[in-house]
Amino acid sequence: MSSWSQEFVVLIGKILPEKIQRFLYLLPVLILRWRLFSVKKLNGQLWYRNSLFFGDVVFGYSDIDLTFYSSVELSEKERKQLMGEYHFWKKIFPHLGELVVYDKKSLRKFLPFANGIELKRDPLLLETLEKTYEDFKDEVPLSDKMAFALNWIKSDHHKLETNYPLRFKKVRRFLTLLEIPELENLPENTESLLDYLHQNIWYQLSQISKEEKAFESFMRDLFSRNWHDPETLNSFYIENPHYHLWFLTCYPQLWLGPATITKCRKKDIEELQNAPRLFFDVFKAQIHWEVWGLYGQWFGEWGDINFVLHVEGVIELLSHFPEDFSEALSLLKVVKESGDDFIAREAKYVS
Repeated sequence: MSSWSQEFVVLIGKILPEKIQRFLYLLPVLILRWRLFSVKKLNGQLWYRNSLFFGDVVFGYSDIDLTFYSSVELSEKERKQLMGEYHFWKKIFPHLGELVVYDKKSLRKFLPFANGIELKRDPLLLETLEKTYEDFKDEVPLSDKMAFALNWIKSDHHKLETNYPLRFKKVRRFLTLLEIPELENLPENTESLLDYLHQNIWYQLSQISKEEKAFESFMRDLFSRNWHDPETLNSFYIENPHYHLWFLTCYPQLWLGPATITKCRKKDIEELQNAPRLFFDVFKAQIHWEVWGLYGQWFGEWGDINFVLHVEGVIELLSHFPEDFSEALSLLKVVKESGDDFIAREAKYVS
């Protein structure tokens, strides 16, 4: 959706009654449920999470994030049907957002990589986990809080910059999830929000940095650019070698691209290996976030060559830390192999 058309939809939303807004957001979910379970007869449940669940949707800005859960393992045919329906209806309802797919058997293996705060954004999944696994614990160490805040800013920075007041309910909810005390005086703009997170969540990273306010500078410089553009991201990395450790620590999923095309990859990894322990703890929390995210996308994206290449890049990175990520490496290799096999079968079918 172009920026002007999105603004037009937002204006319409301001006119529509709240019940009509909610119905328009629920409509594609209801259609998908009907198609998947009444027509296709798939075994599972489909629910919405995040903003739609918590009632802080911003009409025209918010996406509908969905979770599909099945107590049985889906066949390849069923996965194709699921994703085929999703992609078809997404063309009609472009505000359909991310669809993650879990089944009981594989979920057990990947669950140790889930971020406890991120799980709370999907209450129905959390409820399912608590009922299904007696030993499930959603504990949240400091490094997981740091990772959640880092990924929140990466995901929402542009939207916050564009119209911060419309995101105010979500800001309050996320700060509550982070268990930050004294929420009476909430940050009033994106810059003050970053300062707030530095003071309450990321302060230890700043304290152990060799250079004063190096972490704060890294965050502001990175998000002052269009980091979604690969060329811009590559330029930022090349022009700022003093940020390489921060890049790898805080956003390893973004670091993979620019580090691959330079000769600094090995040097960056060695710097992380010799850095204070907190750097590695945050890096590990971000890798766990990435593994959990890749698992949620696995059944939907396993035929996408870019997805497989990204998994391959993460595996190569983690191979430098075999003792710390042995389980993650094993699981990601299964993901990659299944993607390779699917692509090979599809190529053979086409030819």
